[in-house]
Amino acid sequence: MQHSFLKNTRHIVVFGAGHGIGLAFVEALLAEVPEARIDAQYRKKEKAEGLFNLRERHPDRLFTHALDPLDETALRSHFTQLRQQTEQIDLCISTIGFLHDEDMAPERAVKDFEVQKLEKLYRVNTLANAMIAKELRPFLSRKSAACFSVIRA
Repeated sequence: MQHSFLKNTRHIVVFGAGHGIGLAFVEALLAEVPEARIDAQYRKKEKAEGLFNLRERHPDRLFTHALDPLDETALRSHFTQLRQQTEQIDLCISTIGFLHDEDMAPERAVKDFEVQKLEKLYRVNTLANAMIAKELRPFLSRKSAACFSVIRA
């Protein structure tokens, strides 16, 4: 059953759509909101195969973009390009987040804290989404419902 908010949704943007939660959102939104255009951002091409497969199945509705959300110039340019497609974004979901990678394990105790690691976590988990919000703001309508949501595991 489609939520009433989604009934009028025409333009959706999903950051972190290359895999995991973001990819699952893109899949669900393609099924639930058949009238909407979806712009899906991914950071690493090698992890976005599932997104590319969806794009092949929905070439008129799903548009994919490689983007590092921590690159302010690239982010601003991306939103400038989106402005050519739409005046309004009804729904923006960001699943950008970071817990650990091959160089960094999750901290298990205060003694494990290191400034460089905490800075990386802060940049990805907080600053990236703040910069998205900054660039997204002009696209959010004051006349109708719009939503920006940050969702992480």
